[in-house]
Amino acid sequence: MPRLTPMKPREVLKILKDNGFERIRQSGSHVILKGEIKDESNNIIVRVVVVPEHGEIPVGTLNDIVNRSGLGRKAFTR
Repeated sequence: MPRLTPMKPREVLKILKDNGFERIRQSGSHVILKGEIKDESNNIIVRVVVVPEHGEIPVGTLNDIVNRSGLGRKAFTR
């Protein structure tokens, strides 16, 4: 399994936007994005992800973003 490293917020936002997430609002320095992902049965699952926009995103926070987005670690490795 690829190892996650701290990332800049704009990199994370670009990855999420490239995978179909769209910015729905911002609360202070946190951006809230929404994405729809199909599961194995072609059911649509709505995912909401919060990305902090201050400093680098630490590995623990990045891991939470990966889990909430449903994209997997591969999408977030450099």
